[in-house]
Amino acid sequence: MEQINSIIIEKLIQFSSQLVNQEKAKIIVPSNDQKKGYWFGGGNMISDELGHLWLIGRYRDHGDSRTGVGAGPRGLELSLFKSEDKASTFQKVMSWSKSALENDHLRVLSIEGSALNRLADDNWEIFFSVEKSREYPESLNDYQKPGTGVWSVGRITSNSLSDFHESLIDEIFVCNEKFEHLHVKDPVVWGSKSDHILFCTHPFTWASGSTGYARRNTSNGFDIADWCIIEKGHSWDIATTRITSRLPLPQIGPFTDLAPCSIYFFDGAECMNELPQNTSGHQRPRGYSCEELGGIYFGFDQDFPALQKISILHPHFISLWGTGCSRYVDALVTNEGIHVSWQQSQKDQSQPLVHNFLSNKEISNLLS
Repeated sequence: MEQINSIIIEKLIQFSSQLVNQEKAKIIVPSNDQKKGYWFGGGNMISDELGHLWLIGRYRDHGDSRTGVGAGPRGLELSLFKSEDKASTFQKVMSWSKSALENDHLRVLSIEGSALNRLADDNWEIFFSVEKSREYPESLNDYQKPGTGVWSVGRITSNSLSDFHESLIDEIFVCNEKFEHLHVKDPVVWGSKSDHILFCTHPFTWASGSTGYARRNTSNGFDIADWCIIEKGHSWDIATTRITSRLPLPQIGPFTDLAPCSIYFFDGAECMNELPQNTSGHQRPRGYSCEELGGIYFGFDQDFPALQKISILHPHFISLWGTGCSRYVDALVTNEGIHVSWQQSQKDQSQPLVHNFLSNKEISNLLS
């Protein structure tokens, strides 16, 4: 892929930092409690013909999957919200408990990332990730902690945004053979009415996280195109690189003469567990070793999945509070501007969903 120059890189950093503006962000969906271990987020936002905004995400309450699911409820509810006032307020219109997302004889132990998608025929899909009570492959069963399962991605389909409860649930991504990608979760829609789905995987050891992608087939299922499209980093994101959304760049300013191109927001982590900090080394807020922080990739649309990493040495999106966690960034382009939402650590260490908006005028000024 053709590499972009330093001027464009700097403009990308400035632009994305104003989108994911930690100080300007406002809470739009609080977590169930304002303390450590309580979150809402991990989804996306979409707009309908009337300009109303629809938001999908999951509630997560305290619990630690590293010690088994008996240590708290963890991801307990998938929820759909609607805003009729341009993201000033959101009202819950539908929700699914763990038991409501079961479609076989396996229990759902936890819920994680989700994505709302509109198809070209105007039907709708909700992709969601769940941990089910599957056993590890026999050759690896010593690695499975008591009370845990295997993550997979399911789908709910409907011909109406207001009628998902009358729809069927099926399972579209489950890994049966590549155990370095055993856990499949956190689906991301590549774009409006797109047939590409991105997803995150973790190995049976839970040592790292990667991003892959799949293409829709003629049976309305999906075929894995690549289990890992981006290399994990070498510093702050050496353990995890999980793409959370794609934002097509406005073709103005330095992007006027470029082929259609996009920013890809991603979450990175230095380690899957907290590392002790060396008192003689560079001091940083606790949490940077295992908390997920945000960065960006750049890519020409015609070259996908070839991407150029912009956030190489440091993350670009860090909460000013709590652990610094800032993750699951989602960006939606509308006629008025760009809506951005993400899960942000607070002073009390809860992680609600926060929102920022840049108008077209603000975007034009930033990119001119």
